[in-house]
Amino acid sequence: QQQLLLSFEEPLPESGFYAVNHQDSVLTVMAWNESRKESQMKFYEVEEAASLFEQHGYAVAEKLEDTDSKAIDKITSAKGKDQWWWFVLMALLFLFAEAFVIRMWKSKSKSGIKN
Repeated sequence: QQQLLLSFEEPLPESGFYAVNHQDSVLTVMAWNESRKESQMKFYEVEEAASLFEQHGYAVAEKLEDTDSKAIDKITSAKGKDQWWWFVLMALLFLFAEAFVIRMWKSKSKSGIKN
């Protein structure tokens, strides 16, 4: 695995996103923080996060552990289960409504024609 070590003589003027260039091409974009404390990855435990949400009035429906490899699949399947049915139902409803309007339009146009 290749590694790259960057060192600067002077600190960067401000925190933000910086492009790393080589000749005319951009190699990558990197984010630089003002303080190293911003880069520390500290996370809440599942129970701590749930209690914080509940203290602020949010209901926690289900707590997923980080060891659950199918967590994303559970969330997307739970949310998307009922939605596709509504789209199919609305498509059929609009199809029947369009057919009804076309039939009514044709019958009115035929009855209005004088010979």
